Amino acid sequence: FLEPLERKENDTGQSHSMNVTDSVTTALQLVKSPAVMGVGVNPGTTKGTPRGSARQLNSVFPYRTPRSERQADRTLAGGCNICFNCCPVNFHFKGEKLVNITGNLDDYLFNGKVCSKSQMTLQLYNNEERLKTPLKRVGARGEGRFEPISWEQALTEIAEKMTQVKERWGAEALGLYVGARTGLLVSEGYARLFAQLWGTPNLEGTGPFCASAKSIAYELTQGQVGSGNSYTLDDLGSAELYVFLGDNMAETRPVYFGMINDWRLRNQAKMIVVDPRRSVTATKAGRWLAIRPGTDLALGLAIAHHILANGLHDRQFCESWVLGWEAWHHFILEKDYSPDWASPITDLPSS
Repeated sequence: FLEPLERKENDTGQSHSMNVTDSVTTALQLVKSPAVMGVGVNPGTTKGTPRGSARQLNSVFPYRTPRSERQADRTLAGGCNICFNCCPVNFHFKGEKLVNITGNLDDYLFNGKVCSKSQMTLQLYNNEERLKTPLKRVGARGEGRFEPISWEQALTEIAEKMTQVKERWGAEALGLYVGARTGLLVSEGYARLFAQLWGTPNLEGTGPFCASAKSIAYELTQGQVGSGNSYTLDDLGSAELYVFLGDNMAETRPVYFGMINDWRLRNQAKMIVVDPRRSVTATKAGRWLAIRPGTDLALGLAIAHHILANGLHDRQFCESWVLGWEAWHHFILEKDYSPDWASPITDLPSS
């Protein structure tokens, strides 16, 4: 199922390799959104790639071509748009072809870190079927017959259709769906502003099946949606202990994990990973707690009990700023959610 691409040297002389699956290839080709932020790239292809397609990727993944043919003649700075992190990168072109993507060393926060997902942009950008102009359907739906039109014509026709819908059914008849790859710039930026100006509350994105639960947890525990910018030297950069609860950040958010790991090594900080699996993140930790699946809440209650029972918390802060503090404090201690209580539930030693 996995077809390994040959190990090659990139333009910096570093060797690398990657695996490409047909399913990933097809999924990426189906995406109809800009491939590169700030470089004027239009939407990707609308067709999937058949199985056994690794050989067909040579034209869009240039790593099998000789290095001499991949020497860039111009470089543009931008942001990787494969996920919402939008890591700062440099796009290297030879003529009109994108031949390499590297981390931007001029960015003081990321310091040139970039993960392998950024290389998918090469496929999106170089694919011969990438849309470069709006297409208008000219046949019956499903026939696949389209003709290219100008952006001015496309915007005019869309505006006319939207106006007709608003006049007949009202402003709330319009619903906007925003993808995640463009991040808050769209969902909380100009898409939300447009929805408000239009008069519709119907703006939705990937949150309900992605990060909405996390946002609610942040709001209930910290009083705000989102964790804020913690990736600074004064915050995570100065921590003495890092705890990962079911978070395999080394694989899912490798750029951010690289920053944390650098700080951890520099500060000789401790790292604990709570995960039933021995994930890549767990292999970097000083202590891996292989908890029984589904018992994280019991572990959290036991930790809270230990902190409160031994007076390890900031009492003044909790009494002044934590809502429902007295009730919760007494609840934890009265129920005796001690480490000894949690140990047989979590399969972790009480110590």
